[in-house]
Amino acid sequence: MGCGSHFELTKGERNVPCRRRRRASSRRKGKKAAATSGASNNNNGVEHEAFLETAIALAAAEKRTLDKAAAAEKAKTSIAGSKCKHGYDPSPIEARFCNNFMAKFMDAVNSARKRLDNEHNLAEAFDNIFGKPCPKGAKEIATIERAASFCLSVGTQNLLDGDYDCARQNASMGCFFLDIVPTVMLGTKENIDWPKVMELKYADLRTLISFYRKRTHHCSCLDKMYKEVKSMKKMGICYNPECGLPNRKAERSTMLHCTQCRCENYCSRECQAADWPRHREGCVETAEATERVKKIVKIAT
Repeated sequence: MGCGSHFELTKGERNVPCRRRRRASSRRKGKKAAATSGASNNNNGVEHEAFLETAIALAAAEKRTLDKAAAAEKAKTSIAGSKCKHGYDPSPIEARFCNNFMAKFMDAVNSARKRLDNEHNLAEAFDNIFGKPCPKGAKEIATIERAASFCLSVGTQNLLDGDYDCARQNASMGCFFLDIVPTVMLGTKENIDWPKVMELKYADLRTLISFYRKRTHHCSCLDKMYKEVKSMKKMGICYNPECGLPNRKAERSTMLHCTQCRCENYCSRECQAADWPRHREGCVETAEATERVKKIVKIAT
């Protein structure tokens, strides 16, 4: 082999640079594909996050809309009282029973009014329905308690509807029923609060709203109305039929009551003296009955 001669490469040796070039090219293609794939994945991730943000924003907007609709419905219900039962939610059978009893009682009241133009027509109507002496069983007590709850529930709705005359009538009857059980049936209270029963028939709005609000449990329907009238003065009714005050009403804190029977209120001593001829007989009977009840209660306790 002379100095001018050259080496002859084998086929395998000649292909080495080609293989290297192919491998390098393959690596470059792999990196490029990986970069392209990474960019695609990044784009997909960004799009997914944007989709989630949009979905969350739409859900939040829908929730706000639903909350606003629920608040409006609640306010509407509070004003109209169409869903709240105002502390009394009877079964259909019980509601029908209460309606029938109240219809019967109101017929008796209207009949008694033809003879008695005062609050005692309620007592006469009660006697006409239950008889004398009044039965004192659990059934009769439950009937009166249901009637009281019925009057309070319906009267509260009357207030919300702006029907103040019916609200006064139901308040007066409800107060009467609430006092019947402890006085007539159980004998644990001295006497029916007749001044309160009569006062509610002609009550001012503050007295009326306050009466219902204290007795309709777990019901806040009257809270707004009470805030509007709580600054008003409470008014009472003078029992003297000839009282010269407008509607016989005087500020309650200034009124006097009969110290013997404690059942009639007056705006002044003059009105009390003027009404004594009418009040005398009933006053003595009521005072004697009250003393008898006191003795019964004392023995029972």
